[in-house]
Amino acid sequence: MPIEYCINSRLNTVFLRAWGHVSVEEVFDVTETLRDDPDFHPDGKGVYDLSGVTSTNYYYKQMKEIMLIEPWGGNSKRAVIVKSALVFGLTRTFILLAKKSHGKIAIFNDMGHAAKNLDIQASDVPWCAEIPPPIISPFKRMVDVFKFKRKAL
Repeated sequence: MPIEYCINSRLNTVFLRAWGHVSVEEVFDVTETLRDDPDFHPDGKGVYDLSGVTSTNYYYKQMKEIMLIEPWGGNSKRAVIVKSALVFGLTRTFILLAKKSHGKIAIFNDMGHAAKNLDIQASDVPWCAEIPPPIISPFKRMVDVFKFKRKAL
């Protein structure tokens, strides 16, 4: 399963990461597992590292369905790390669907800013030392090329 999580009870924080192709079944499984975990607190914090996700079959229809079992409460605060335009768009859609009933969700492109947003240290993230250097997405490259060409004009 390319999704795993751990809970740091001291920080009241869920650390979740996903990589590769993430199927809709895996998203539902981890959501139900998290919801039933005795160490999980619905109004806690969450770091979702989705920077390694390359593809998915989890889209709008499934997002609406997952809202029915979404474990996070209205006072929760989550930071999502993304690197690809696909995952950014899906995360943004999820935020719009969740509204405020599932807490505050912010999107970042690096762990440092995500951790700071949740008032934790990046060193608190269990796998920070394992994360390879960020890969620049084709979308970012496209934006950088556009900026460069614009300056040259």
